Amino acid sequence: MARIYVSSTFKDLEECREKVRLSLRQMGHEDIAMEYYVAGDERPLDKCLKDIVSCKLYIGIFAWRYGFVPDGYDKSITELEYRKAKESGKKCLIFLLHEEAFWPRNFVDKGEDQEKIEALRKELSAEKIVSFFKSAEELAVLVNVAVYNCEKESENETPKGNPGQPNNYSLSLRDQISLNSSAKIQMNQEDDFLLLPDESPFHPYGTIPLDHQSYIARDSDLMLNELLKRNLFICLHGDFCSGKSSLLIRVPEMLPKAWNVYQPQIALYSSRRKGSLERNFFIELQRINKDIRDWVFISDLLKRTKLALLIDEIGKYSSQDVREFIESLYALVDHASPDNIRIILTIPRSLDSYIRNIGLDNPKYIDRWKIVEMTDFTKKELIKMLDIFPHPVADSLRRNLTLIQNYTLMKPNEVQKFCENLWNNLRGSKIPMMEIDQKIQCYLENLEKV
Repeated sequence: MARIYVSSTFKDLEECREKVRLSLRQMGHEDIAMEYYVAGDERPLDKCLKDIVSCKLYIGIFAWRYGFVPDGYDKSITELEYRKAKESGKKCLIFLLHEEAFWPRNFVDKGEDQEKIEALRKELSAEKIVSFFKSAEELAVLVNVAVYNCEKESENETPKGNPGQPNNYSLSLRDQISLNSSAKIQMNQEDDFLLLPDESPFHPYGTIPLDHQSYIARDSDLMLNELLKRNLFICLHGDFCSGKSSLLIRVPEMLPKAWNVYQPQIALYSSRRKGSLERNFFIELQRINKDIRDWVFISDLLKRTKLALLIDEIGKYSSQDVREFIESLYALVDHASPDNIRIILTIPRSLDSYIRNIGLDNPKYIDRWKIVEMTDFTKKELIKMLDIFPHPVADSLRRNLTLIQNYTLMKPNEVQKFCENLWNNLRGSKIPMMEIDQKIQCYLENLEKV
């Protein structure tokens, strides 16, 4: 395991930093980054520079912001970190945001800071072998590859390639290692071909696991995040395979921020079992506290702790069973602190009448129930999904965006299946780079005929 220092500006590259952090941790390395000092650009300079000296590798990520300049200095902390790494003789892995990458205008500096970041990027390109990225997902793969190749070099293994040619990590698609498997995305240095591994990074069926790279947050995620702050009862409502379960299992990650606590003391995920819903509810609670026997105990518990009850596919229970359970919850809320409990259910659109049958339209509590409609992909979210592909493929797909939108209807599950099927169509064979666009165009034309 190596200590690796990750340097960049903060707000504009927050998603990129998180992807890199996960990638390095999956490889077994320890990442040293500003998140462990303070959530912002104004981190303690002395501490940063000392940590750089103690690390084995330096990773520099640069977009279009120059960064915070501390008092008494004429350079930003981000630039000072790079110069300290260079001065200390550290191996520097440099990653620059591609000039053609989509990037919010509010994250692009103007005036003097613009001149400084452009000068720094020019210097880095001239002095170092750099890699260019267009998305957070691509950056994570490039970092994975770069660190992997550095490990190989440290073991005195001679890198493959022609004499005098840059090491593999400097080329955006050379020997890329999939984040989800040990297989490699390969691109031959002489013949310029692409070879995808058998294991797809997409997840077209069922609940998408936590930290899976093909999960793309949507407007429904943002809506739920806001509702958790103030609403007791929330229903995730949408078509079959619209992502209700995938969103539900991410609620425990949202709750600490929504409730402004480190973590809820109790967070439950209740799935379908034999027996009544209420019986299964108490079985789950007794896993946390074996003394829990009745609603009175829970009412007392809620005076000093927070409880989140997550029930997936509640439509598998009888409406009478669920109605009785909901009535008990209503009674509980009347005698407990409303801010200490959240109940989140998933109900498919095909069971709309179920909402009435289980009592969610009770006049006394109707204002407390909020329904989160599972949204389709926006154009931006679709592009994020397509960018999981290596960028020659992603670039070709972007050029055919309208066709893909029409074919998938922007339904999340259909987009996942489209990507999975395309990956399976491309994998396992060496595709010359010059033929990628033609091959994808042919694939899309065949889809139109089906």
